[in-house]
Amino acid sequence: MKLDRIFFIFFFLFILLSFMASPSASASRGDVLSVDLQGPITPASDDIVASALQAAEREKSSAVMLLLDTPGGGLTETYEILKLMEESKVPVIGYVYPSGAAAWSAGTLILIGSDVAAMAPHCIIGSAQPVQLSPLGQVEPVNDSKTTNAIVALIREKARSQGRNETAAEEFVLSNLNLNADQAREYGVIEYIAASPEELLGQINGSRAKNLALNTSQARIEDFEMPLNLRLLRALSDPTLAGILMLVGLYALIFGLSSPGLGSEALGVVALAMGLIGLGFNVNVGAIFLILLGLGPVSYTHLTLPTIYSV
Repeated sequence: MKLDRIFFIFFFLFILLSFMASPSASASRGDVLSVDLQGPITPASDDIVASALQAAEREKSSAVMLLLDTPGGGLTETYEILKLMEESKVPVIGYVYPSGAAAWSAGTLILIGSDVAAMAPHCIIGSAQPVQLSPLGQVEPVNDSKTTNAIVALIREKARSQGRNETAAEEFVLSNLNLNADQAREYGVIEYIAASPEELLGQINGSRAKNLALNTSQARIEDFEMPLNLRLLRALSDPTLAGILMLVGLYALIFGLSSPGLGSEALGVVALAMGLIGLGFNVNVGAIFLILLGLGPVSYTHLTLPTIYSV
């Protein structure tokens, strides 16, 4: 079998799995579904949260617990997660965990927007000033008042809707304020400090979220089992891997077009398509990209990558 066929078969198998795989969860009725959001908030993160919330509603879980330990991530993905949490019928617990973890930037916004906000001891939140990521990976603070004011308005509204300190929420963005767990509770940014998820469930038992009384004293914590398509997407969404795929794809495509017959152009096409998916373009866009390349020559002199805003 030729090399190009192998790469195309691999890519289309990925597309097929993305469409066929269905969300799965192991939580039973009344249990709390735990979702691991450790690492950067990537294009896969909002899909993971959406899938977990759907599973929690289907299984009638008491709540969904988002375990946060993140340096930040994409603004678009963060906004989508906040929207999903607000629309969910299941209460969402934002929990910075384990001890010593940090939920900076995007993680802070997600924590502020949670129905219940908690931190493990010795954790840090804050530093939510937006930054701009160039296609070459350079990071620069965003000085555009339009973007900054929009994020300030968003985090203040989330704090207000959850009865939290709006002034502190604003300072996370404007002054890169950082708070440890004790300070965050003192300033009214979070409600609970707990060393473990089990301890947290004992503390929040009887509290109210989304106009529901939380009955968590006897609830079990069940880990959300991601379907295969989300595992693949999460791997591709790693910023380093996505950048490498784009770089390898571009050079392989150029080499393949200059030396046809070796199959490197097929490698380049597949790597570019998977890199685009990792950068946040959906599977359909990746497939269309393959189709367009198959229709005829493409001029790469005008190919540009989108500017990505992160928090």
